[in-house]
Amino acid sequence: MTKPIGITKKRKFHGNRHTVKNSGKVPVMTPDKVTDKASDANSSDKKVNSASSKKCKYIDACDPNIIDDSLNSGNIIMNLKMFNQLVESAVCCKYCKNNSVRVTEIISKRKGLASLIQFLCDDCNKTTESYSSPFAASTKFEVNLRFVYGMRVIGKGQQGAESLCATMNLPPPPSRFQDYNTLLRNYCEDVANECMQEAAKEASEFHIEEDTDNDDDLFDDVDDDEDESNVEKLSNVGVIMDGSWQKRGHTSLNGFVSACSFDTGKILDVECMSKFCHSCKTNKKPCKQESCMKNYEGVSGGMESQGAVSIFKRSVEKYNLRYVKYLGDGDSKGYQDVQESEPYGSNVKISKLECVGHVQKRMGSRLRTKVKAMKGKKLSDGKIISGKGRLTKKTIDSLQNYFGLAIRRNRGNLKAMRKDVWATFFHRLSTDEKPNHHMCPKGVDSWCKFERAKVTKESYTHNNSLPEAVMNEIKPIFQDLSKEELLEKCLHGQTQNVNECFNGVVWSRLPKTVFIGLETFKLGVYDSVITFNEGNLGRIKVLQHITGADAGVNSIIGYRQMDKQRVKKADRAQKENQKQKRQRKRGCKRKLEDEEEFYKAGAFE
Repeated sequence: MTKPIGITKKRKFHGNRHTVKNSGKVPVMTPDKVTDKASDANSSDKKVNSASSKKCKYIDACDPNIIDDSLNSGNIIMNLKMFNQLVESAVCCKYCKNNSVRVTEIISKRKGLASLIQFLCDDCNKTTESYSSPFAASTKFEVNLRFVYGMRVIGKGQQGAESLCATMNLPPPPSRFQDYNTLLRNYCEDVANECMQEAAKEASEFHIEEDTDNDDDLFDDVDDDEDESNVEKLSNVGVIMDGSWQKRGHTSLNGFVSACSFDTGKILDVECMSKFCHSCKTNKKPCKQESCMKNYEGVSGGMESQGAVSIFKRSVEKYNLRYVKYLGDGDSKGYQDVQESEPYGSNVKISKLECVGHVQKRMGSRLRTKVKAMKGKKLSDGKIISGKGRLTKKTIDSLQNYFGLAIRRNRGNLKAMRKDVWATFFHRLSTDEKPNHHMCPKGVDSWCKFERAKVTKESYTHNNSLPEAVMNEIKPIFQDLSKEELLEKCLHGQTQNVNECFNGVVWSRLPKTVFIGLETFKLGVYDSVITFNEGNLGRIKVLQHITGADAGVNSIIGYRQMDKQRVKKADRAQKENQKQKRQRKRGCKRKLEDEEEFYKAGAFE
């Protein structure tokens, strides 16, 4: 029989240009091969690896135990009525062998989410009881510890737990959340210290090799009375320091300082500080010093300085590391106080580096200040500094971006960096009658369209030039921000974005809208260190502390999936087209905000 015309067999999918070229079975990866595979991926020119992908290398490894152990473990939510119907239809009493067993919960013996389940035979009145969760730590049930930990992970406390349980028709959560927070804080602190210890080992592999020509700039010879064996073990590394507070302004009661590795991007140390103690506030007499939760006295802005000094002073004892490079934003006295404290002795000098992002913002802030100061005043050409074709908000943003690019494009080359900064100045000064592109890079790959047009023999018109009177007015700003003393501190090309990202992770667990005590504050910070350095799967170690055994199959699968999504999102954000898309969105947003005013005091009466 011939095949009917117009009916075709369904085709199977065999891949396209978007699928992986090397198809086939995924080999079972050992931990040793995971690192090799990640390093091979890093060497690829086509694939862009984000910081998250470098931290979550384990994702490509397969765990054969997951499927085998997935049938009889984990926690589920089941309706008690349906469970009772299941038991009545399928379970016989072991004493009288009759099918008359029913399930009840002893409400008076509830322990948070751990319920006492009773099997009662209506014929012989025999009972069998068991709690719905095993004990985890001392008198704490595993389900309660997991629940309190899970609520803190999503940034919620006891009130959020009560709302969730009431909505889900669950028993009320454990009443003494603080006891659970203290226990979980101890677990998270232990695991976080292990993570930071591993991060310190990684950082020591990238230790700063001292150049004999730069000994005077970095540090001098070690004291004669210092043990030579200890000196050989020490590694000199750079750190990126930043502080963050739970409340905006300088009145916050809680704050922390983080030290991030200059080379690996992982957190090396944190210092949590609080000016509040609940016991001291409620009791007439101050509590004992060893039990007092207040560990900082002074203005809130000084937390960053004190925390930085503490972190530097314990680096040798904790990791055998010396932080000889300090990258900070210059907003606090952190570097100054660290330098004065001499954590490694008077002969070891700690060099100060600047955050490229913050230095870039100086250009924009100073230009905006200049516009504000010159408001209403006329320049040498008889016009004001702002307005169409002059120094507008869009132009200021453009000059700020070009200044940042001049720094980032010339890492390690001070002369080229300074030349590129001034090339931006003269580029905007250029006109068709008087081009000033002598400092712009030459060739078809130049960022200067004028120089590219010269090579391609195309016509070019200067449409974005600024008047000479405006450029002369802002020239002192360029002179100040192009000084060698400043640009030398930017040769590294690094920013504090890593710390800022970590701060965001912390405040997702500790919302700034809800005040908390030091124990809960530390719990959120230490959990953030774990996930930031090792991914969500790092929490498995915390759960192992809770259970005393395996963390559970569902936890492993869930955390692995979360890390996959994290890496996928981070890798996508690293692509150049996505960066350009975000820049266009920000530009459109700023333009819309400048054009339309929806809120202004007294403007719409």
